[in-house]
Amino acid sequence: MKKDYEPSASDNTKIDDVASKTPSLTNISNVDLLAIEICNLAGQNNDQTPKASSPVIQEATKGRPRINDGKKIYASSKKKYRIISTQKDSPQQIKNSKLGLGPLNFLKTSHVELLARSFTTQSKTMDDFQEELCSTFRSMMGRLRAYRGNLTVMINFGRIMISKLHDNFIAKRNINEKIFHVDEARKVLRDLEFNSNSRFTNILTSSTSDIKNIISMKHDDGQEYWDTKKIDSSLVYQLHFLDSSDSLNENFFVEIDAETFTIQVKSISDLGTIYVHGVKRFWDFCISALGDKKDSSLEILHRELVEMISDSLFIPPDITCEIKGSLKFRYSLEEVNVRHVVRYPSKDNNSILQIVEVRCLDVSLRDSPQTESVIYHAVSSNTKRENNDQSLGLWFEVSIGCRELNDYLSQNQKLELGDLVNWTPESLDLLSLDQYMFIPACKILEKLDGVGSLNDNNYNNKRLNLTRQDNLLLAEPASY
Repeated sequence: MKKDYEPSASDNTKIDDVASKTPSLTNISNVDLLAIEICNLAGQNNDQTPKASSPVIQEATKGRPRINDGKKIYASSKKKYRIISTQKDSPQQIKNSKLGLGPLNFLKTSHVELLARSFTTQSKTMDDFQEELCSTFRSMMGRLRAYRGNLTVMINFGRIMISKLHDNFIAKRNINEKIFHVDEARKVLRDLEFNSNSRFTNILTSSTSDIKNIISMKHDDGQEYWDTKKIDSSLVYQLHFLDSSDSLNENFFVEIDAETFTIQVKSISDLGTIYVHGVKRFWDFCISALGDKKDSSLEILHRELVEMISDSLFIPPDITCEIKGSLKFRYSLEEVNVRHVVRYPSKDNNSILQIVEVRCLDVSLRDSPQTESVIYHAVSSNTKRENNDQSLGLWFEVSIGCRELNDYLSQNQKLELGDLVNWTPESLDLLSLDQYMFIPACKILEKLDGVGSLNDNNYNNKRLNLTRQDNLLLAEPASY
């Protein structure tokens, strides 16, 4: 992993070479350059000043998965052409000798690529990007004024994933195999004939050293961004069940607070997502709106399950619960996660950095004929699984939010049916979310290139068929 996640010398060289052809961009460093339109940078215009066209930022309606189950498409510049290929290796194994190396944005509702933009404060294109991003954000938030429940808006870091893209458009041997004109590439991504869709994975790393570097990030003047002395932490256990009586297969889980042992039934909905792709970065980020609906019917529907868990729950050191009677045929425990959440405020107390350590436990069951019940047991396994299945046992998720925005969104919790909240998309502009969320997200994105490279996000471990216990040694167990 590179020290302080600084760009390599080869990256600086390629930026300098292009900047020599475009004098107006000579002050833009490789770190500042998140996305500048490749066609203009290639020097195809007669004048030497690149003309920035309007950025294309679209919303995605597809929910984000918990695992990487899609293909990641990368693009690089070659005059007016795009190269499309998939990433099958870890980030540091990708050749980045060409300008603009990075994943193309591919969206469910409108299959378009995110046109490149610069995030330097001295560039006019940054204002264009901010205006477009804020406009898209207002559009998304305008549809949430009538939502009743716990509404959360965060910026999550991870990767935009593409699945079901036709093999004819995938480079299988090297990145130069598939070359498309820009218009042709857009047509490929927009064409619904291939039944493609996009998803977002927020599994960032499984190494604690990566997280420490994110927490200790500093401003350009050397001052620390996050206040590590004023932290807020929580620990919850999430038991994901499958209800065989539910024809819709509604995704719900039972959440247990580790401190108060309060048990709640929750169902999280993805209410809106805006993908932002880092053309010259290894990672992307998305602005997501998640809702926990204010609906008592969910508690009533699974009341018996909650009562049985409350009566039989046993936690340290492992998690054990018992389901009796006919309910053992109705419910099956599919997944158990331990989520340790730590929040760091910024020095100005406006932004919030949220770090989540997720431990996925192995679930086993045994029948108890005496009590006519099923006993579920969840534990971190140190045994090798069948078929060398190396499910990721521990990972970290990183996101940022805004304190004032959270205060505004708390109005949705008390909203009555048919009413609208007092906040409006226009009033949210007064919160300066671009300064407290969007720009900090871009700054963090600049420093994430080395994240996940220390252990290849367990890529090498899986390839060597190591046991889960070996993977867990990458991070010190959290003190619960």
